[in-house]
This record gives sequence, structure tokens and C-alpha cells, in this order.
Amino acid sequence: MHHLRLKTALMLCKLKAWPYKGKVGIKELNRETNKTQLHIFEHWCYLETLSDAGDLEDVSNTGYDLGFDIGVYKLIKKALLTS
Repeated sequence: MHHLRLKTALMLCKLKAWPYKGKVGIKELNRETNKTQLHIFEHWCYLETLSDAGDLEDVSNTGYDLGFDIGVYKLIKKALLTS
């Protein structure tokens, strides 16, 4: 019975698999300045922020050290579900 309760409790903490084949960008618009930034993520990890779409090619060719952060995971998951 203890094992079943533990397994059930841990299911709530289970991380979702990254649903994309590679990197994704989440666009953010600053309404005051009307400027857009693109936040780049891969496997639930923040990579960098771009202000110029011309830098996208550099991002696709760059290897990153992925550093997982549970707070970033929760924010990205929420942002991707609402977009």
C-alpha cells in the first residue's frame, strides 16, 4: 500500500518529455517599446534570448551546455500550453 501511495505521489512530479525535435523559440513582445525578443529553449532548458531574427541561423548551428532548472521548466510548459 505504501509503494502505491508513493508511486501515485511521484506521478504528480513526473516531467513531461520534450515534445519537439529540437530548439523552439517563444516570442515576447514589449508593448511599451513595441520590440520583440525570442527566447530559445531546448529540452526544457533556456539557451539564450535573441533580439534580431537574423541570429536564428547562429542558434541552429550552436551547441549548448544544457542546464535544467525546474522553475524554467514550469514557465516554459505553461507558455507552450497557452500558445
